[in-house]
Amino acid sequence: AMIINNSIRCYRRAIRDFPPLSKLFKTISSRSLATEVTIKYQGPVACIGINRPHMKNCLTPHIAAKLKEEIEFLENNDNASVGVLYGERGTFSYGIHPNDLQTNSNIYEEILNTGLFDKFPRKPIVAAVSGYAIGLAFDLALWCDFRVTEDTAVLASYARNSGIPSNHRLIKRLVSCVGSHRALDWLLSGRPVKAKEGLEAGAITRIVACGTGTELFQSGFHLR
Repeated sequence: AMIINNSIRCYRRAIRDFPPLSKLFKTISSRSLATEVTIKYQGPVACIGINRPHMKNCLTPHIAAKLKEEIEFLENNDNASVGVLYGERGTFSYGIHPNDLQTNSNIYEEILNTGLFDKFPRKPIVAAVSGYAIGLAFDLALWCDFRVTEDTAVLASYARNSGIPSNHRLIKRLVSCVGSHRALDWLLSGRPVKAKEGLEAGAITRIVACGTGTELFQSGFHLR
């Protein structure tokens, strides 16, 4: 019964058609958390979590700067060999929140100015994607070396839908992964890309079952 209930919860999170942006964010509160990026080490694996679940783990300049700081610490830590980047409480990230964009029209530029995307990391980073990776979060997943997703995960550029551009360096990586024609389809349509399609196209490295988050972290151990 527990397994059945877990499966039901997982598939309720999955979607058939990508909902409008307004529906995605309709249940979010305005509460803030003190620690929006968590870090814990499991042997040589650094598990870095985006911890803003009340805002669907949406990115901010503060979060981007903290991620950059933790990645740089990982790269200079002789006892760590790989990082796993994930979103707390079942969602990788919804990119930039409309409320944040409304209160700060320069938020996209401020996130880029943190330097997070200026270069690819020297040590391998695994994007452990559950739930959604939308907009700038899709770019963040592409910035990682590997993308391991749950089978109900959804990726989407959403740039044309939201008016927030994709990073040119990460567009090049998407093209190298899936080819120019498919990349144009994903970028210009902004349509949702489910895990199976992403795997078949080459954008996703591996798929694990919904609810098996431990396997996402174990993927880091295979890269030691």
